[in-house]
Formats: sequence, C-alpha cells, structure tokens
Amino acid sequence: MVSLCQTLEGTLLDWGQNELLLVGQLLSHRSTNFDALKNVLSSLLQPVKGLFIHTISEDRFYLQFNHCLDKQRTLEGRPWTFDKNLLIMESVDNGVNPIDVCLDWSPFRVYVHDIPLSFQTREMANHIGNKLGQFVVTELYEYGSNWSLDWRLRINLNVSKPLKRVYAYDQQREKAS
Repeated sequence: MVSLCQTLEGTLLDWGQNELLLVGQLLSHRSTNFDALKNVLSSLLQPVKGLFIHTISEDRFYLQFNHCLDKQRTLEGRPWTFDKNLLIMESVDNGVNPIDVCLDWSPFRVYVHDIPLSFQTREMANHIGNKLGQFVVTELYEYGSNWSLDWRLRINLNVSKPLKRVYAYDQQREKAS
C-alpha cells in the first residue's frame, strides 16, 4: 500500500503512520486566530515529550505528539474548548488522510439525576446513553456500589445536530419522551 504524502508548511508528512496524530476542528462561526489557538493548546495540553500543531485547511489542523501517553491524555480530557467554542479532536487511523476524518462526534459527560434504585442497572445506563447519543461508560457506576441517585455517563454526541437539554423517562409507562 502506498501512503499519501503531502507537503504542509515545508514539512513532508507520511499519512501512513498516524498513531501519534490527532486531527481537530474548532466549531465556530467566526474566523480563528490560529497562532492563539496553537499557543493555548500547547500550554493547556502540556505534553511531556512535545507537540507540533499545523493547519491542514482553513478549518482543520493536526496535532503531532511525540509520545502515546500525551495523545491518550488529550483524548481522555475531551471535550476541550477554545474561546468558548467546542474543539473537536479525533485520532487518525493509519493510512487515512486527516482531511477525511469525520469530526461530527464529540465525547461529553452527562449527569443523570434522581434515578430510582430499581432502575440503577447497567442496562438502563446503556439505554439512556444510547437515547442521547452513543453510550461509552457510566463513570460513577464502575467503581463499585453506588447508592447515590445520580449518575455520570460518558457519551458521544453528534455535534452536527441540536443538543437535547432534557431527557425525561416516564417510569409508569416505561418509555422515554
């Protein structure tokens, strides 16, 4: 397989080796000062082994890490924001051009309140998470017995669609509205 190579800002990139690469996009209607974004990301992410940030197109950029733990910590810390706008970042599979990566989904933490004890099951957490987006994990439930009536779900949301502010579950009818 021949990897796709491109020249960006005088740097030859091999899109065949992407294990330390993230592609990003800022969801904003305004133009972005890329130098300010670059400086803020560098200080915010604080990679131990360094970080290179370059533009791919007018609205996309890539982050090249020098260590897998720096990349992993960045992904686990999502969602990130810059200037009150959502910053979407995704891993790039080997051999894939970063311009082709879908940036419609972003992970979020969703708080679910006042859950009846009889509904505190993994299946219900999965059901609620999938109704809102794509269920990833119940963060508080994973650490043993949780007698609280609140959960914190980690889900992926499609940011190209409007966000749901409230999700009500009717316990009597056992259906969601």
